[in-house]
Amino acid sequence: MPDNYWRFLRQPPSAKPGEEPPLILRPHPAILVPPVAMALCGLIVAATLSATWAAHNPGRSLFVWSVWVLLFLRLLWKTIQWSLTYFAIGSDEILLYSGVIRRTVTPRPLTKVINIRLYRSPQGRMFGYGEMHFESMSQQMPFWMLRYTPYPAQIFMEIYEKTFPGSAESGEALGGLSKYDRLSIESLKS
Repeated sequence: MPDNYWRFLRQPPSAKPGEEPPLILRPHPAILVPPVAMALCGLIVAATLSATWAAHNPGRSLFVWSVWVLLFLRLLWKTIQWSLTYFAIGSDEILLYSGVIRRTVTPRPLTKVINIRLYRSPQGRMFGYGEMHFESMSQQMPFWMLRYTPYPAQIFMEIYEKTFPGSAESGEALGGLSKYDRLSIESLKS
């Protein structure tokens, strides 16, 4: 495999001539919490079962640890997948780069977006991520979202300003934010 192959996988997109460079974001690491929790719980269960139920039976012990190895391999796969996934937020579109073996680039045009909303669960507030919902005039993709977005309030304002120029200063963008996020935006401005 050529040396520049891995560089292609990691290299963020460059800006078009006369355009500001895109904002490059990786999904929040909280996306890895479920696979990590499954692997840790599996490890505890495997250790308990191999010490009790499979203590004197090597076949059972092999089966128990094989199941845990599968959980661990799933964790590794999800980690590699997360490390190769990112968003590139340009002036007129959001590009989603994803895939490990088969790389895909999915463009999401901002020119047809008519509404953007930010949702933050209690876990999202605690860990610092959010979910952005986009409504579009496009017939092929009328509704799409960005999950596990880091720095959600700041990124929301950045995308809102690019989608609806001049509206962020007038305060229109704050309508899509919760009271908690409005306060964090106001504290950033001062």
